[in-house]
Amino acid sequence: MENSQICQFYNNQKVFITGATGFMGTVLAEKLLRSTNVAKIYLLIRSKKGKDANTRMDIMLDNVLFTKLRKENPNFKNRIIAVAGDCTLSDLGLSVGDREQLIVDVNIVFHAAASVYFHENIKQAYINNVQGTANLLTFCKQMRHLKSFVHLSTAFSNSPLDKVDEVFYDYSINYQQIEEMILKETSPKEVDRLTERYNIDFHVKTMTPQIRFPVTSTYKEPIEYWTNSLGGPASVIASASLGLIRVFPCENSQIFAELVPVDMAVAALIATAWDINNRYEISRNEIPIYNYISSNDNSVTWYEFAELNKLQFLNYPLKNAMWVPKFRIMSNSMEYKLLFLIFHYFPAVVADFFRMINFKKPYLVPIYRKINNSNNAFWFFTSKNWKFSNDNIKEMWNELSEVDKELFPFDISAVNWLKYLRNYHKGLRLYVHKDPLDSLHKAKIRATRFEILHKVMVYAIYFIGIKNIL
Repeated sequence: MENSQICQFYNNQKVFITGATGFMGTVLAEKLLRSTNVAKIYLLIRSKKGKDANTRMDIMLDNVLFTKLRKENPNFKNRIIAVAGDCTLSDLGLSVGDREQLIVDVNIVFHAAASVYFHENIKQAYINNVQGTANLLTFCKQMRHLKSFVHLSTAFSNSPLDKVDEVFYDYSINYQQIEEMILKETSPKEVDRLTERYNIDFHVKTMTPQIRFPVTSTYKEPIEYWTNSLGGPASVIASASLGLIRVFPCENSQIFAELVPVDMAVAALIATAWDINNRYEISRNEIPIYNYISSNDNSVTWYEFAELNKLQFLNYPLKNAMWVPKFRIMSNSMEYKLLFLIFHYFPAVVADFFRMINFKKPYLVPIYRKINNSNNAFWFFTSKNWKFSNDNIKEMWNELSEVDKELFPFDISAVNWLKYLRNYHKGLRLYVHKDPLDSLHKAKIRATRFEILHKVMVYAIYFIGIKNIL
């Protein structure tokens, strides 16, 4: 660490993280604690489902992700503090004591709190993503020793554009007008009409450095293929491996998935705070944006993502699978809509009917309604390719010393997608489905039975059809 410029930057610094218990926030906290000598990490955590901030932090730190850190530094918890609060509230909902301590102590801020749901209520999305960011910026202006403020975003935050550069874009409606419409005067119908084309004008120009990326499970550290998130592509593969999803919409086999492993994204994020500080010393007017994407240097398509994962469904079947995992991606055509009905809705209706006559609550039809809504939302990202510039990311990587490149690897061209995607489903099985490898034998027996039953049903339908024709 002595020869690492990034480690020197973080040495004895105090870091504040919002969205700390989320996917990115958890990996970020672990990496900072394990690879740098930060003095303190403050985690902004709101109470949720009857659990206070400290309880939620303890649950997070007990995750298998922190196993390596626990072995290397058993006292790591002395450097991490849960702070009760909420970005959507004035002064972040902090107590007077916590507010004063953060203002005096904090040097580096990572803003990872956000609503990432495709079908989030527009008012709630505004409160979480826009108002929450504005509240945090207002609070951070009071910090006496702040060096870097980094806002995490999605690579698709400017999705109406075909080409996305590392710049701030101006839109016809600014966030004050959005607030006026959503929170005060405009009727829900008018808001829906304004935002019906995937919120085409619902963007905020936040004067903060941003790093943008879509993230998936870990590539190497601290453990391979770990995730606790069912967001985005993980939800598709997790559902397909259960036998729930049989068809998925994608325009063609050449649509880029724009995946980046979370540990590499976090390494880039940590380097970003260092780079921002260096840039600020040179030019105080520049607000850099970093597009961390894969298509420019090491692309992978949705077709490759699906096919490589499908190969592992038989090798690592799930003990709680509901049916044999037969999965294909296809264009969002009439054929797709018909197959969705045949493979999803019709069996769900039949299964729920038998549950109802046995006085059990139906649940499959509601599940497939949610899946259909998610697929329709996901279709936006699998219907076309975007062109992203990522010069700032490349420039930052080239500026790193060899020591820092080893400690904080985020060169996306180094990813072996074939190896990674062959193990992606295995990671979901272990860490999301909570299905240990010692259950594999029983799961394979169950999968074989499903396969036989599936073939019997297919042949039965085929012969019934032939008989009726003859």
